[in-house]
Amino acid sequence: MRGADNDVATPEINADVARVLIAAVSHGVRTPLHSLLGFLELLGTTDLDDEAHSIVTEARAGGTELLVAGDRLLILLRLLLGDQPSPAQPFSTAELLRDVARRAGPDGAVWAEANSYLPATLRGDVEALRQLLLELASNAARHGARQTRMYAERLGDFTESPARIQFTVADDGPGLSAGALRQLSTRQDRPSEEATQIGLFLATRLARRLGATLTVAQSDDRGTIIKFDTLLFDTDPDLAARGPAAPERAAAAEPEVVRLRVLLIEDNKVNRILAQRQMARLGHHLDIAVDGETGVRAVLNDNFDVVLMDRHLPDIDGTESARRIRAGELIRTPSRHTPIIAVTADASPGHREECLAAGMDGFLTKPLDLEQLRAAIEDVTSRAAPAAPADGGDKDQADFDPGALGRLNDALDGDARAVADLVHTYLDELPASRMRLQVALGRAETRQAAAAAESLWASSETVGAVRLAQLCERIHRAARAGDVELGRTLLPDLRDTCDRTATALDRTVRSLHV
Repeated sequence: MRGADNDVATPEINADVARVLIAAVSHGVRTPLHSLLGFLELLGTTDLDDEAHSIVTEARAGGTELLVAGDRLLILLRLLLGDQPSPAQPFSTAELLRDVARRAGPDGAVWAEANSYLPATLRGDVEALRQLLLELASNAARHGARQTRMYAERLGDFTESPARIQFTVADDGPGLSAGALRQLSTRQDRPSEEATQIGLFLATRLARRLGATLTVAQSDDRGTIIKFDTLLFDTDPDLAARGPAAPERAAAAEPEVVRLRVLLIEDNKVNRILAQRQMARLGHHLDIAVDGETGVRAVLNDNFDVVLMDRHLPDIDGTESARRIRAGELIRTPSRHTPIIAVTADASPGHREECLAAGMDGFLTKPLDLEQLRAAIEDVTSRAAPAAPADGGDKDQADFDPGALGRLNDALDGDARAVADLVHTYLDELPASRMRLQVALGRAETRQAAAAAESLWASSETVGAVRLAQLCERIHRAARAGDVELGRTLLPDLRDTCDRTATALDRTVRSLHV
């Protein structure tokens, strides 16, 4: 475009370039803030006098306000650029409201309530919903409200899905200005000139993203009441139909803290020092890798209880590092699964899903405090891994999934003869398939070995030969990686498993009586 006073062209910024710049700014601001707030939190836990403790508290509050202001601006820029909504995620309604109440104002100033008929878990754009509620509740706290009440309830038929959920933010403050009321009640495409109303402009944009309209009512004696409703998916539609949930039992006693071995993969020196202090405070032992390659080797060659993975690393990024760890675990020890938590300063949409798709188990955004770290580590380490079949158990049961033939029968429209023919074909070809794989490994022909393993892997999965499919998958991955020796070491197990699989399948297909 051109300037108003001259013909000198000024460059326009492409939307994709703008998104890259926004992500870079987010990372550049959050990384030092993570260190600053983390060290201030640790300092506040030391033996300070009252004056020093007050200074630390005020410094943390100022840093948090800076973070909130930066987040608000970045979210608004993404909305104005027309970014797609975040993928729908399941979330706890009560936890969402409690989190917003905790962040929106001083202790006790904001309190939350979820109607007992409200589904405990919903699915939707939780980040947009969280930010909208936070903007409304924070605005009330900033403008003189002594008490703000936030609650959610279900509208309409309780058996419908998606469910229509109404959220209400009510405060006892002096009320909104005329400009603020216009900002909330009209679809303005630009914010008011009052800097304090940028949050309300963001709120209207977030409501639009959620397909909601903000309704405002206020009076001298009742303060301000803001409502909106949106459609959210009920993750358990039958639960709502059964009526309100029974009262929760008293919480169990706090479990004893277990000292864990934690690996941090992080290239920022200041963040490494902070993590050492945080882990010491939480009672865990910390090892450190400064790049992705080193981190992958450390995980595969040692035993860690949990990994904290930075997304931005100097060689391979965190998602690729996680993929390599999962592939390495599958090849070397299929039963092993080291919990990985992404820890990133980049709060851009979609990164959480990208990290989870790469095999990570949790996702944290910097800056983060001790409680967030503790809760995330406890969450991923408490998830029980599936138990392997006990030694000496029924080998056939471990080798073969009888339910697979039932699923195959359904896929073939109940034609038991077709199922039997398919299984007989698999059994007839099994010796030759195994021999092709064995010969390719013997000749160190990795490409042919990978292809033979992949073919037998696929057909074994189809007929329910689960143990054989797992072995072929390991050999396939080893061959793709050029590790012929690992493939050869699995051949004796492959031969034995082929024999047991043939026996189990033959016995099962005979029971079809076709």
